[in-house]
Amino acid sequence: METMLMNYGEVSVSKAGFKNPRGTIDAAEVAELADDIADRGLLQNLLVWRTEVEGRVLHVLLDGHRRYEAISRLASEDRLKSQEVAVDVFEGTLLEARMAALATHLHHRDLSSYDVAVALEDLLTEGLTQRELGSKIKKSQPWISRVLCTYKKASPELKEVWMKSGMPLEAVIDIADLPENEQALAITDQKALRASGKRKDKGKARARIKTGNQRVATKIITKMVMLGESAKIESPYVRGMMDFAKFAQGTLGVAEFGKDWQEHLTRANA
Repeated sequence: METMLMNYGEVSVSKAGFKNPRGTIDAAEVAELADDIADRGLLQNLLVWRTEVEGRVLHVLLDGHRRYEAISRLASEDRLKSQEVAVDVFEGTLLEARMAALATHLHHRDLSSYDVAVALEDLLTEGLTQRELGSKIKKSQPWISRVLCTYKKASPELKEVWMKSGMPLEAVIDIADLPENEQALAITDQKALRASGKRKDKGKARARIKTGNQRVATKIITKMVMLGESAKIESPYVRGMMDFAKFAQGTLGVAEFGKDWQEHLTRANA
């Protein structure tokens, strides 16, 4: 990757089809960063994508949007010591540029989990598989699947809270697993969990979210048992899974469960 100096004004922002994965930039953070750059200079290069649009070469900003905004602020306040900034130049297609930008943000851990989910959802519309995308941004396919599944199951209200509050991904996963009509109550509980400093209140909030997830699990297990009984499948594996579901449901005792599983394993290994 080439490194060069260029006038910051020649860096293009949100051009040639590229959109910053970061949804918003905090003005207070930009002000603090501007003061730091004024004192110590730019300590980390900007990442730009070199591309051509209608015969004109552009250098589109991929990573370093807060740094760019801070530099622009210094220029407007006549505090910028040099118009030249150091940039690392990426070359490739638009899709490759978007994946490079996301990978860089993930490496720096400076994107909210909501922004990551939106970026992943957007990239998959380009025809990539989850495994292909994972190899490009250095994340596992199960991790990508979990984030995308959570985004799809989240209600509009949960997505809004997730976007605005920076709610941790694990908390969003717990709530998104609930039916949509129960997510609103869980969101209220999660807000109480974060706002309260009392262990008792936090325990109550966690318990309500856990209870909601348990209700969902119970419904799934009950449906598994009903489907299994109606199908009348004799496969040792399927019958074993049926017994496991009954055991979880509480309709099959420990002794009977152990005996049946031993029979299933004996038949399966015969």
